[in-house]
Amino acid sequence: MKSLLIIVAVCIFSYTAVSQSAQNGVETKITKINALYPSFEQEFRVSPQTTWGYRAGLNTFLEYGNSRYYSLYDNHTQTKTRYFEFIPTAEIYYRWYYRILKRQEKGKKTINNSSGYFFAGAEIMTPGIKVQTVNNEGLNEVLSGVYAGWGFRKTFGSRVAFDFNIRYAVLMQNVDKVDFTNIIPGIRLGYILNKK
Repeated sequence: MKSLLIIVAVCIFSYTAVSQSAQNGVETKITKINALYPSFEQEFRVSPQTTWGYRAGLNTFLEYGNSRYYSLYDNHTQTKTRYFEFIPTAEIYYRWYYRILKRQEKGKKTINNSSGYFFAGAEIMTPGIKVQTVNNEGLNEVLSGVYAGWGFRKTFGSRVAFDFNIRYAVLMQNVDKVDFTNIIPGIRLGYILNKK
């Protein structure tokens, strides 16, 4: 009887410890809608400090610059080019929130995974629509890319999440030709629909 009580006590202690540790670290699941990059995004807990997630929506770009084009009337003429580009994009990523446990130990706010993180991921961008003032070239080619970087998330209130990140990205056309590599900053402003 004594051993049965010890086993029950150990089981209750283990269950309590597991329940408490599940509350520490990152959220179990976050569902949000992003505004600056209009998209739907979900993030799932892998361990107390890591998550994986996906995003589906649009990447938007604004470009302003000068370009040269050939004209039969005056040979090469320089003109200003402005365009918006809307690119349907699907993305999957993995994040390591390296500071979240220390922030929680210090009693700092970590709601919605508010902390610094390192990340890696992959994305595919389908042909986008370019809205341009001159020389409209129409659709782009399909691009895929892999990236890695650093970022941080800050939550305002309990629902508005601000993400800033810097990534090193390698973009490829048709997966066999490297289009370009670049360091790209990113800003996302999202509204949390649901969290667990």
